[in-house]
Amino acid sequence: MVFEGFSDFLSYLTLGKNQLVATADFVILNPVSLFEKVSPILEQSESIQL
Repeated sequence: MVFEGFSDFLSYLTLGKNQLVATADFVILNPVSLFEKVSPILEQSESIQL
């Protein structure tokens, strides 16, 4: 799962509607300009949730 900032990730955890999956990876883009650096890693993923 990809989050724009750490506060978005914390909100996701706080809501509790979604349970963490042990096999999930989390990417926190803080700032969004880091997307270009992490895009090669994301391209290797089977699925990406934004």
